[in-house]
Order: sequence, then structure tokens, then C-alpha cells
Amino acid sequence: MSRSLQDQLLAVGLVTEEQIEEARRKETPSRKGRGEGGKGAKTGKGAGRGPARRGKPPGARAKARRPRDARERTTEEKTPTAAAEKRRGAPLDKKRLRQRVRALLEKRALNVDNGEIPYNFVRGKRVKRLYVDEGLRARLVGGELVIAEVYGLHHILDEAALAELLGLLPETFVHRHGDDAGEAAAEAADDYEGFEVPDDIVW
Repeated sequence: MSRSLQDQLLAVGLVTEEQIEEARRKETPSRKGRGEGGKGAKTGKGAGRGPARRGKPPGARAKARRPRDARERTTEEKTPTAAAEKRRGAPLDKKRLRQRVRALLEKRALNVDNGEIPYNFVRGKRVKRLYVDEGLRARLVGGELVIAEVYGLHHILDEAALAELLGLLPETFVHRHGDDAGEAAAEAADDYEGFEVPDDIVW
């Protein structure tokens, strides 16, 4: 690690030899007045304090810089980017939405903890199972209740609660009894559409 930064940058390929030489040439004139006993060497009160500065005093530069920095800060505060506003507002909206959905499900979900009867339904290409009691199963089969998947969990809801939930989360998966059978029959009919069975086949 004793190599200089220039050597490391050169080894990585971020700079070329020409760029390093140019930087060294620019650097050498500023070092001329620093040698002992040379032209720029100081004696007396100012000796040993480093090179003398030409032009404006150090405080003038800082004062000139302050108003510009203050102007930049005020303009940045007044006009934040839209992305920053979105980032600040989006998590709060998601959090509030999640809280409202959970409150709705706690009040209106009809799931039972001690259900013994399995109720099977299709979700995509998988068969899911939810344990219910006899009353809930009858109402699910009758089409009175539906199953909604929210945040990875399945909840049994009535139509009014489902309407509220869909108002909050419109992309929610909803299962109604009988919908899956109709879809499966339609898919099966589509699969065999081009293959007509002749009427004169004797088995």
C-alpha cells in the first residue's frame, strides 16, 4: 500500500501516463516558493507558516462562498424533486393501506380456527385447502361467501366485505364456488376444438 494514488490509478487503468505527467507539471509551479533559503523563503515573523497567499485574504473567499451556498440550500429546500417526494409519501401510503386492510379483515373475516372440514379450491394451477366448519362450507358452496387471498393468507368474506376489500386492493384474488369448474370446462373445450368426434363410431 506504499504506492501513490497516481500509481494505483495508473495500474487500474483509470488514468494514462500523459495525464500523470500533465498533473505533475501543473503541480510544480506552486511548489517553487517552498524551498529553504530560496527566493520565496521567509525570515522573521512570517517564517514557518507556509507559502504566502496572493490575491484575496482567506476570509474574503469564505464570505463570497457563503451567500452562494445559502442560495443553493434555499432553492433545494423549495424545489425538492418529484422522486424524493414519492419516496417520502409512498411508504406511508402503503403502511396506511395495509393497516386499513388488516382492520377490515379482523372485523369482517369469517375464518374459524377449529375448522375440521377441508374445503378445496383452485388458485392458478394449484389446489388450495382451507379448513372450515359445516355452516361455512354450506355457505361457500351456496355462493353466499367467497375466499379472498390477501398478503398470502386466505380469508372467508361475505359480498359486502369483499366489495370494501376490492375498493382497497383491486388486484386481490377472489374464489367463488363454481367459477373454477366453468373455467376448467371452457379450457377443456378449447383444447379439443379442432378434433371433432365422428358420429358413426361403434365401440
